[in-house]
Amino acid sequence: MSKTLAIMKKELWSYFATPTAVIFLGTYLFVTLFTFFWVEKFFSRNIADLRPLFEWMPILMIFLVSTLTMRSWSEERRMGTIESLLTLPIKTSELVLGKFFACMGLVTIALFLTIGLTLTVAQLGELDWGPTLAAYLASLLLAGSYTSIGLYISSKTESQIISLISTALGCSLFYLIGSDVLASFVGSFNAEIFSLIGSGSRFNSISRGIIDLRDIYYYFSIIIVFLTLNSFSIEKLRWSTEEKHSSHTQKKLAVTLLVLNLFLANFWMKNLNSARIDVTEDKIFSISQTTKDILSDLQEPLLIRGYFSERTHPLLSPLVPTVKDLLGEYQIVSNNNIVVEIVDPRENEEIEAEANRMYNIEPVPFQISDRHSASMVNSYFNILIKYGDQFEVLGFNDLIEVKHGGGAESLEVQLRNPEYDITRSITKVMRSFNNTDNLFASLKNNIKFVGYISDSTLPDQLTELHGKIKESLTKYQKDSKGKLELEFKDPSKDTILAKQIADDYGFKPQMMSLFAQETFYFYLTIQEGDKVHAIGIPDDLSIDAFNNSLDSTLKRLAPGFLRTVGLVSPPEGNSNPMFAQYGMPQGGKQFRAIQQKLGENFRSESVDLESGNVASDIDILLVLAPKDLNEKQVFAIDQFLMKGGTVILSTSPLSVDKQRHGFSAQEYNSGLQEWLDHFGINIPKEFVLDEKNTGFPAIRKRMVQGVTINEPYMAPYPFFIDVRGSGLNNDHMVTSGLGQVTMSWTSPIIVADSLKSSHEVTTLLTSSEQSWRTDSIDLDPNMDAYPKYGFPVGDKKESTSLGVLIKGSFKSYFAGKTSPLMHSNDDKHDSTHHNEKDQTKEESVVTSVIEKSPESSRLIVFSTNEFVADDTLQISGMLNGTQYLNSLQIVENTLDWSTDDSALLAIRSRGHFARTLAPLADDEKQSHEFFNYALALFGLLMVYGCYKYLQKQNLEKYRRYNLA
Repeated sequence: MSKTLAIMKKELWSYFATPTAVIFLGTYLFVTLFTFFWVEKFFSRNIADLRPLFEWMPILMIFLVSTLTMRSWSEERRMGTIESLLTLPIKTSELVLGKFFACMGLVTIALFLTIGLTLTVAQLGELDWGPTLAAYLASLLLAGSYTSIGLYISSKTESQIISLISTALGCSLFYLIGSDVLASFVGSFNAEIFSLIGSGSRFNSISRGIIDLRDIYYYFSIIIVFLTLNSFSIEKLRWSTEEKHSSHTQKKLAVTLLVLNLFLANFWMKNLNSARIDVTEDKIFSISQTTKDILSDLQEPLLIRGYFSERTHPLLSPLVPTVKDLLGEYQIVSNNNIVVEIVDPRENEEIEAEANRMYNIEPVPFQISDRHSASMVNSYFNILIKYGDQFEVLGFNDLIEVKHGGGAESLEVQLRNPEYDITRSITKVMRSFNNTDNLFASLKNNIKFVGYISDSTLPDQLTELHGKIKESLTKYQKDSKGKLELEFKDPSKDTILAKQIADDYGFKPQMMSLFAQETFYFYLTIQEGDKVHAIGIPDDLSIDAFNNSLDSTLKRLAPGFLRTVGLVSPPEGNSNPMFAQYGMPQGGKQFRAIQQKLGENFRSESVDLESGNVASDIDILLVLAPKDLNEKQVFAIDQFLMKGGTVILSTSPLSVDKQRHGFSAQEYNSGLQEWLDHFGINIPKEFVLDEKNTGFPAIRKRMVQGVTINEPYMAPYPFFIDVRGSGLNNDHMVTSGLGQVTMSWTSPIIVADSLKSSHEVTTLLTSSEQSWRTDSIDLDPNMDAYPKYGFPVGDKKESTSLGVLIKGSFKSYFAGKTSPLMHSNDDKHDSTHHNEKDQTKEESVVTSVIEKSPESSRLIVFSTNEFVADDTLQISGMLNGTQYLNSLQIVENTLDWSTDDSALLAIRSRGHFARTLAPLADDEKQSHEFFNYALALFGLLMVYGCYKYLQKQNLEKYRRYNLA
């Protein structure tokens, strides 16, 4: 080993003795930095990863290593010094390894000098260190492979130019075999075969964050094969050309067998899928424990069928093997409860007909082009998930994520979050398949039905319903097999009980109308331990409606059932395409994106609150930008909360009109201001602005010889608050995994101290300490007057709450008041043609005010009307170059947490483009860029300085040795 190190030191010193090392390192750093900041447009890309550094590494390394290795043996042969080397008491393998390690030492120094880029990205965003370190490892392995190839070729020729060209061609061949370019010509199946021997495909696999034994072995096999051939090539120079010995033939045979076995083992290891480590922080390429837990609930086989065409779009083709591997892992971890099938519908007409007819799966036309022509190809890229008679279909739009770069054709296509997409579809079909037949079997605890009903004073309408309810409950109790207990109590005969339910649940005596003489009790509840769930009185007083309400309540208590979200949003208004093209307002806000997103995991229903009631099958109420709610509508929301429900509210007293010529704000009446004030939640008529914000495209005017030129640029926009880091509550499941969220045109939330002391109040989102508030409705920036942010900066800067969660027992806004549903007709009351009894019969409404909610009630408030509106999401998508999902994800997370179904929270926010850079001004971007240039130059000078210092030390030792 000491002789190998001596050779390595000699070779490494020879690089620095000539300009070779400095030229190599300087060229590498220049090309790397230029590619990182200019070609890949790191800051425009706005993703906190090092892909711009490593994407070009397989190609860049080809030319650098070719230059480095071209003289290693060629110069020895040309100068005739190779004969001297062969006469030294050194093994051929030691000579070869010495040169190999010398080259690798120089490459390692070059890679180390890029550490400035790594530190910059880590400072500007949440860098995932796993893929970063894996990419450096992949770079070393790739360089080792190329170096071994270059050394072997150099040993076969005396010409350095031939060695350079041959090495570049040989390494390029290994790269192209597994590249995406070749995959688009040969199809996905053949591309998988070629990828087994392609250096680029193996590099991409490791740099993504997957340390796979097959990829590690591949690189080591290349290194060993060509170092063996190199040693054999040099060893042959020792042999006599006139005499042939049997040992020579044996060595040739041994080398041949070794090379073939090392090469063929790559194909043998193809199906070795389990020997790998996912080093990404969120384990995005591994089946999570969440998925394993969900799959353990499968009661019968589940079918996952992938429809992938052999010929597809070049950007989709490299993703197919990854999806196939992932589906295979699903089958393994499910203990064969999942059946995985991979088919190409274009090759089987029967399968294609079935896909189109039964599952509405159709090919998607893609435009592809080569150097000769452009053409269209109809391709399948779908996943079918089927459980019983329920199925879900995932198309390429559901599975991929597209990032638009700075150039016109600069696109990055990645699988968005395949495990989450597949697992949430499995969850949905499982919950849709479940029915009330196995409802009680799904209950974890026994439950009790308690009816607080007055027997003697019930109106006639309710007496008949009371009897039918008892009959129905008897059937439920029989089906429950001991899990359902029945109990009826009469508070009108027990004053202590009446006071208790009034204090605990807010149940007060009820009336049929304002003019009724008698009161009664008719409250229906399901009790599970300390939790009480109220069942509303059916609007039509029918037993079928009661059974549906009871089923809905039981499903909330039993895991494994699809939840229903009631969506309340303002009317969209009438749109006019002719007006739209001129940027004129198009009616109310639209929330179609969030509706579509809700449909992935929930059953979503639009709710009309005009009746004053929320349907009994609604599990959660999502209220977005409510407008001019009347008393009945507020009552419906209030009583839903009082029954133990969860209300998620996105509201603000200010609204924004988004038009082509700019933005304008105006006051916005939600109808809920007094309701929120009653609970101790105040949302002032102000906007929050923050120095930590997401940029916005603006126009800069410049005069050139009297001509005004409009130049677009990215300007800071303080109304788009960039919430990350300490602004997200990392201790709560709703926000802990988000990383970043943009809150657009948001008002402050002020929570009263009395509410904080009596309830569990959790702040989910806050602005930074550099934020301020304004009551100005001017939303267009004035960069001339305020060049830094476009708006005047407030004197008082402080962190402000933008989203809060309140849990506990709420007192109804309508406590002590008459129910808005119980109205009277004054004209009829005064008429002599109708007596009081007839009027009561006509105008009677079975209603009451539940004055107090159980402890399980939850109210979540986001103080903006805009952050999940369609037009706002489109703006955010344009700014980020990809579909912006974080605003939708925080709503989804809130819904999952509210239903006590947090399984998918752990894997929802994972994604390739989820980690964005912190907002930066142009001068800050330039500072970071120049810092990296300066750091690279400083590093290069330090390396050369270290060489000169060590050289001086060696000369001193040599002089002292001679003097001695």
